[in-house]
Amino acid sequence: MVSRMRYLAVALVLMNACEVRFGGDGAEEADNKNVSSAPEVPAQPTSGTIHGQPFAYEDASIDEGILKLRQGEDFFADLEVTLFLWLDDKTQVPEGRTWDIDCQDGWTSEVPHLHIAWREDGQSMPEHDNIMCDYSLFLEFGEETADKKLPGTLLLKAPTLDTELAGRFEATIEGFRIVDGQVDLSQDDMEVAQYLAEEWLSGQHGSAIEIEDRSLGWLELEEREGRQQAGYFVYWWRPVDGTETRFSKLQFSKNGGLWQVERELEPWQVPDAHPLSTPSSLSASFQYRAARRFEEEHRAARGVSPLFVIRIQVSYNPTTGLAEAVVRYTRDPERAREANKLMGGGDEEHASVRYLFRTNASHPANKDPESWTLDRRLEPNEEVDMRSGRVVAG
Repeated sequence: MVSRMRYLAVALVLMNACEVRFGGDGAEEADNKNVSSAPEVPAQPTSGTIHGQPFAYEDASIDEGILKLRQGEDFFADLEVTLFLWLDDKTQVPEGRTWDIDCQDGWTSEVPHLHIAWREDGQSMPEHDNIMCDYSLFLEFGEETADKKLPGTLLLKAPTLDTELAGRFEATIEGFRIVDGQVDLSQDDMEVAQYLAEEWLSGQHGSAIEIEDRSLGWLELEEREGRQQAGYFVYWWRPVDGTETRFSKLQFSKNGGLWQVERELEPWQVPDAHPLSTPSSLSASFQYRAARRFEEEHRAARGVSPLFVIRIQVSYNPTTGLAEAVVRYTRDPERAREANKLMGGGDEEHASVRYLFRTNASHPANKDPESWTLDRRLEPNEEVDMRSGRVVAG
């Protein structure tokens, strides 16, 4: 059983004259006076305007009851509309469901929240706006396809947001979900990893456990050609009948389209030193070799005591033939537990070691990882000048 879900909808039910019609399996039907015939939706990809700007949908997703339509390829979309659908069970996909809403005078818990985002010319970060009512919506979903897409049709009019959309879309099904009573292990989602972690740790330790926290990790959520999807996390947990909190370093892999726990690392092991496949890129190779050297030095000096690497930062210049890897770490479990809560900062809170790499190729511009060697550990007072290719004492 999954210990937590990512979204908790807290609904405030207000008296209003909002007309709502639901359709589909398990849906509630409003009074007949609120039911209208389904409108005609253009048989073309969803388009229109968002915040007065021309919009043509390029990508759509539905994740635990949150529908997004986007335009733009960057991490932040150029234009985006989001509907929070407040599903009773967010682990299910709303196949065959219909929302027919004309909300003008107030909001009820059945009415989706409407959010829009847009970027003005030259902006890197988007602007946002949202409403809980004062819009009309017709939204209808079809049946899930074999490649985990959910087709739908949309008519949306929100004059106060200067937004109007109409057309058809196909949303990628994302997030944690349950199919036929089983967790869908093919989903690229961190909640799937947490579910697997609970199952693994309960099995390994012979009793039910509760995960308290997750730290210091990542999960490869996108498929890349020639690269296996993998990841790792440090989980902080305790038996449900106990009080002692422990930690475990778990590595994950996706094989045959399904996520699994690959192995549990020792407390002193550095995950970057134990990849599931040999790193092929230059930067990843530097991280791997620095992690291995650091782990070896730790074992020689401190045995099996815990070690937590916060991050490994790499800089290099193939032309001058120098590279530097900075390993930031802590040996304190509590600091490791808090590391991910520092929003990417807090490097000054952690110790660090630095390693120098040199290329042994006859042509320094060679970017083949095999042409580089880990030269030595840098002294605290040494600085690497990437432009000149010199190491100087500070």
